[in-house]
This record gives sequence, C-alpha cells and structure tokens, in this order.
Amino acid sequence: MKTFLLGLVGVFLVVLLVKVEVRAADDDAAKDLDKVAPGATGKKWDAVVQGTAAQAKKYEPEQVMHLMAKRNPANTKGGVGVGAKPGVVEPDGIEAKVINLASKGVPDNEKEYLGDLKKMADQIAAIAGITMNQTPEKKAKDPGAAIWKKSSADMFDRAQDLAKAIDSKDNAKIKAASKSLDGTCKTCHDIYRP
Repeated sequence: MKTFLLGLVGVFLVVLLVKVEVRAADDDAAKDLDKVAPGATGKKWDAVVQGTAAQAKKYEPEQVMHLMAKRNPANTKGGVGVGAKPGVVEPDGIEAKVINLASKGVPDNEKEYLGDLKKMADQIAAIAGITMNQTPEKKAKDPGAAIWKKSSADMFDRAQDLAKAIDSKDNAKIKAASKSLDGTCKTCHDIYRP
C-alpha cells in the first residue's frame, strides 16, 4: 500500500511538473510575441516573415495559434487576451474578439480601447508571420501545406486591413475587416483546427 501511494504521489508530481513546464513555454511564446508584434501591420509581409523566423523554430504551431485563445490564468494554452488589463475588452481573447467585432463592431463602452484593438491586429500579423515559417502536421486535404501558407499570408493582409479600419474609427469598416479576417481563419481551421 505504501508503495502504491508513493507511486501515486510520483505520478502527480510528474503531471504537475509537465503542466508548469507547458505553462512556462506558453508564457515564453507570449513574451516572444510581445517582441515581434509591435508595428507588424505597418511592415511588409517579407519583413514580418523574416522577423519572426526565430519564434517559429521555438514553438509548435498549436502553441502559436493558442496565443489567440481567451486569456485565462489557468489556461495552459497561453491566450494573451486583448489589452493590458484582463476583462476590460470583452471577449478577452484575440480569436473571440475578431468574431465579436465581425458581428457587432466596437461597442460604445470600448471605443477608448481602440489602441488595444490595434495592438491585437499587430499581434495577429506577427502570428501570421510565425505560422508562415512553420510546417504544420500533414493533412490529407492540404498535403503540401499550400492552404496553410496562403492562409498565413491572407491572415497578415486581413490584419493590415483591420488595423487601417481601426485607425479610421469607422465601425462599419472595422466590422467588415473583422469579418474578412474571420473568414481567412475559418478556411484554415476547416483543415487544421486541433
């Protein structure tokens, strides 16, 4: 019985250490994103791809894509959220916010946070650059990863469109750009979403 309990404690500790290690890697991915994202929508595609090559080598595609998940301190997938303060911009996740903007635009109570939305567009552009440098797991529907690569480039272009729409402060343009960006995401998700 004593051996069984010690074994159980050992398994628990291993699981705990793995969770801590995964969280640390996700925290590193978020920090690396913070390094390459500023101003990404104002750069040329080739410069963003080249500037994110090192990050692409450090992380798996799933880790990078999960940076767009909702922010949650217990989330081991590492969503960075939207804005500096958790919960101020809702929903507090890049992917969820893009979907929300596509249908509702910027709510009146969030118009003062357009800078956070612009930062989100830069983060999306940088993530597009990172994913362009990565090779996803082969899928029957995209054996040469052509759709993955095209979707990465399209995601960058749509993030630039979103940034321009945010700069214009025109809610109709923000909605349209978000809808187009979401469509690009869905094309890739149909094949690669884990």
